[in-house]
Amino acid sequence: MTFSSAEMDSQESNHLNYIFHRPKMAPEVSFSLAPSHSDSFENQTILNALVGTLVKYDVSGRIEPYLASSWSKSNNGRRWEFSLHDHLECEDGTPITAKSYVLKLQQQLRTYAKSGRLMVFDQLEGWLEFTKGRASSILGLKTSGENSIIFEFTREQHELLEFLRMPYFGFWCDRNFVDGKFRDDNKFTSSGSYLLRSNDNGRRLLIEKNQKWFSVSKSSPDVISFSAKDIDETIVNNSRTIVRLGASVPDFPSNHIGSAFHKVRTAPFLLTAFVLSPLTPSGFFKSKRNRQILQSRLQRTSFPDWVSQNAIYPSASFYSHLPSIERQNPRPPPFTHFINDEYLYSDQKIIVSLPNRLGSLVCNYIQTLAKELLSGIPDNRIVFETVDSSDPITFNKLISNRAFDIRVSTVDIGGNITNSIIDMMFCTKLGVSFPDPSGRICELVTKYKEFSREADEEYIQKFNQVLTEDAFVLPLFHSGLTSLFSEDIDPETIPSGTTHPRFEDFRFINGKVKYSTETL
Repeated sequence: MTFSSAEMDSQESNHLNYIFHRPKMAPEVSFSLAPSHSDSFENQTILNALVGTLVKYDVSGRIEPYLASSWSKSNNGRRWEFSLHDHLECEDGTPITAKSYVLKLQQQLRTYAKSGRLMVFDQLEGWLEFTKGRASSILGLKTSGENSIIFEFTREQHELLEFLRMPYFGFWCDRNFVDGKFRDDNKFTSSGSYLLRSNDNGRRLLIEKNQKWFSVSKSSPDVISFSAKDIDETIVNNSRTIVRLGASVPDFPSNHIGSAFHKVRTAPFLLTAFVLSPLTPSGFFKSKRNRQILQSRLQRTSFPDWVSQNAIYPSASFYSHLPSIERQNPRPPPFTHFINDEYLYSDQKIIVSLPNRLGSLVCNYIQTLAKELLSGIPDNRIVFETVDSSDPITFNKLISNRAFDIRVSTVDIGGNITNSIIDMMFCTKLGVSFPDPSGRICELVTKYKEFSREADEEYIQKFNQVLTEDAFVLPLFHSGLTSLFSEDIDPETIPSGTTHPRFEDFRFINGKVKYSTETL
């Protein structure tokens, strides 16, 4: 792996190189700064530095005020008030005030609502009137005085802060839009701690420190370069470099990691699963018997060593990566008998999606595994289609659940079970759009939402029961994200529990530091 002269300049300046590992079979990554694309790992990492949000994760993984100087809640969690810092502004000098924040957020929410129901925000007072066009503003989203923003909901909210930290719901400066549409000219007007210096058609981005921003310091990186590369050679001893490898399942031998780097792995919050769709032309998975045969076969599958070494061993539990949940759902799987699977047959093609951003090791194994689970169906009727989920058209095709009989999906399911995350994954068109044809998971979500209940043991047991009985989402394994940090990055500034760091918090040190742990 080699670096350009611009990247090598990091050794002579306060310059950080941030590299996303791109597997061999993946196409060239094209970063996007559009709001609609801000949910991908790569784009959200960059936008987290360019877009100011009311709150953000700190280095310990806790949510703290950001554009807001403080917040408070009252009325049993139905009323939230955020006080903004004074003298905030976009890079072009446009003031960021309570009034302008409310106006911009309402514009963004109106746009997002056209793509499907929104979690949390759809419980704002006056939401229905706003989305139906009967009101020009949202009754429950307003200002108080010069510098306070008020959110008023019909029910208690537990997950508001988690949503407000996302660039989706941050302050998007007016100059980023032309006639209400995001400008697509490689330019960006920042409302955050860093400014876009250059954008090579999405292939490589440079951002520079916003010297006027309240949260930056002299020790914050001055310039950060973002690129995506195939790492199949030894990583040389570059300084001031972070390499995001992705899921902790390995793509290349560990001896490719140079001695000047330390590997840091997050908690295993990523679930990789087979998603079985009943809506495809073949109709193969309309049959509950067919779905349960795959489920039964999967539970009897012995996974290779590299899976157990780099991921949580698979079980029937969606949230088996959480110790408390694993105790409630110990292996073996919750059903007590296996289905007679002698007669699995289809006279039509079974189409399986194969994400191009998975490493070759994982992709090859998934193909082998799918053929084993579909044993009885001739190989020439099992079609693997490599897909690029970063392409908007392909992404919509994937989440429609109409194009692929088996969709291989890797999704961030979080470190805790929350009703709003289950809502997003199963009951909206946002994110992964897991199927729930029986409607029982969404009934569970609605029940808990109506009574403002948090996910409890009863919720978890019911969720796992429906997931097992319906057999539309088959968990394979859980994994974390792995990154390489050069030894001149202060380990105390490396964030834990979050995948999207605050770059202004990073600090460089002279010499090398021995990390006390591999996993944060």
